[in-house]
Amino acid sequence: MEINRIAKKTILYGIGNFSSKFLGFVLLPLYALYVPSNDLGFYDLTQTMIGLLTPLLFLAIWESILKFLIGRDDNDRVQIVSTLVFFLVSISIFGFIILSIFLYFLKYDFRWPALISFMLITQGLVYSWQYFARAFGENKIYVISSIIGSVTNFIFFILFIILNNTGVLGLLLALIFSQLSILLIIELKIRILCKVNLRLINLNILKNILKYSIPLTFNLVAIWMITGFGRLMIIRNLGEDANGIFSFSSRFSLMILMIGSVLSMAVIEEAILTINTQNHNSNFSKSVQSIFSLFIHLIIAMIPLSIIFYSLIDQTEYYSGIILVPILLLYAVITTMSSIVGSIFQAISRTKYQMISTLVGSVGTVLFSLLFIDRFGLIAIAYGQLIGSIIMLFIRCLYAFKFTGFILKWFPIIMNVIFYILIAFISLNQKTQFSYIIILPLYIVIFFRERKFFLSSIKFVFRK
Repeated sequence: MEINRIAKKTILYGIGNFSSKFLGFVLLPLYALYVPSNDLGFYDLTQTMIGLLTPLLFLAIWESILKFLIGRDDNDRVQIVSTLVFFLVSISIFGFIILSIFLYFLKYDFRWPALISFMLITQGLVYSWQYFARAFGENKIYVISSIIGSVTNFIFFILFIILNNTGVLGLLLALIFSQLSILLIIELKIRILCKVNLRLINLNILKNILKYSIPLTFNLVAIWMITGFGRLMIIRNLGEDANGIFSFSSRFSLMILMIGSVLSMAVIEEAILTINTQNHNSNFSKSVQSIFSLFIHLIIAMIPLSIIFYSLIDQTEYYSGIILVPILLLYAVITTMSSIVGSIFQAISRTKYQMISTLVGSVGTVLFSLLFIDRFGLIAIAYGQLIGSIIMLFIRCLYAFKFTGFILKWFPIIMNVIFYILIAFISLNQKTQFSYIIILPLYIVIFFRERKFFLSSIKFVFRK
């Protein structure tokens, strides 16, 4: 597994994913001006709940699509696709009815239960169709559909929020139209539904698929416990306004998580394809070491940028969340590295160990958040997420060493983290003056340190 090849795949997948996440980043000033913190808090809560319920409802079956379709002949693919689509359609119809009733009678007022249920269903189908596109080698369609989805979201954001002031309902509708556009573009190109043959549906194949994906379902739920449980605690203990502030503060870390997600996509594919090749373990360890260094340098670069941005909105209610940004950025890096290390378990079909590590990490998050939220407020939730991600990474590294001999050199990682903490501490105390002084030389140093990755990515882009 070579870092150059990972860089190329990351750029390809990143073009699609970056469009949606970058849109959220670009919309930050508009959120601050047009979306009240309580509306943003409700929208964030809705997405948090969807993040929990989607893998539970669909049993994270999209996680099996790459594993079961890559490298198969056409006849096997038709049978597997038919079985997968049968499951997806059945669970979508059943899930929409049950979820609409459940949300309607839930104590917390979700306001539009049928709309939110439909959004959850489309989210699960989007995940699945995107994995289908990757499994069939239609990476360009994956990218194009993601870009069109982002543009659709932006257009309806302008239409609903800025021009018609529809509030949180407009945010929900914009997201739904975005998801539908992604589904439509992928289906028009690869025609998954046309490949379905009802006579080829095989329940034994479905059983094997679910055997692979169910541990990953609990893994995703446990990840939700790390990222989403705190949001529920904030709503219960501090209110929707506080959750809106926390959500706004996490927008910088979402950029890191986005980059991490596309890196993970590339790494998982590489791991599945190269797991049985010679020197796989040593090459994988070197690649992960390089990626870890890259991400720490990225969040070092984002500290002065975030300080400068917050200085521009210092008169808004969101400014108080500036203290959360460095914690959430480091959490995003640790979570990303946990995901990348976790690709080992998917490649060797030991997904239950991926699940175990996430469950233990989620317990750490929940306990810390429960113990300290009343005393420290939002900071306790941010540190709870960070602690949970550290536990998860540590356990995954232990299991990965046990099964494959994977190992990281921790000393350079720890030194980079110490430097990051130092930069964050000085920047928060010195505010914009220090950030303006260090931003350019800091970026030059980081580019020099990570020039191999950046130059490989740039060559790939221009070659295309």
